[in-house]
Amino acid sequence: MIDEILPRHLRAIVEEAAARLQSGSDDLKAQAAAARVTASSPTYIDLQVSDAAPRGPWDDGPLDVSPSVVNADGELIGGILI
Repeated sequence: MIDEILPRHLRAIVEEAAARLQSGSDDLKAQAAAARVTASSPTYIDLQVSDAAPRGPWDDGPLDVSPSVVNADGELIGGILI
């Protein structure tokens, strides 16, 4: 997955989170579409976004939205930082 565009199933997670932002939703979606994977493991994915992608209105660091990860029984098993 290294040096590939962000896979569609992962981009869908970012797009779903973007829909819940107070501002910058379109910016985050554009950044996800322009992102390339620079490193990954089962628990994280590092991305690089083209300078051509729009800058979002947020401060540096995780966004104010953090999707939860649940198992098939609906139990919380983790979270996602964007």
